[in-house]
Amino acid sequence: MRMGELSRCLLPFGSETSVSDQAASGQAAYGSSELDGRLDNATRKEMVLSATSLRSLVRVKIADDADLMQVRVHTVRVLSIRVDYTC
Repeated sequence: MRMGELSRCLLPFGSETSVSDQAASGQAAYGSSELDGRLDNATRKEMVLSATSLRSLVRVKIADDADLMQVRVHTVRVLSIRVDYTC
């Protein structure tokens, strides 16, 4: 299964789904039924939580492998920023 296809199984997705709807809409804790028999429930639940958290952080609709690459690039950029906190 390609990563983009997996993201569609983990996140709320449809061809008419807006970016804000994808970030905000609720979905079953275990994602799409397309994952039945492919992953155990604990892994599925963890992946849904991780994907939802990532989707809330990065404001891009995740629908395919290219979108996931865009998320990766932007996440690396964010992580490379050094912020010094002084108390």
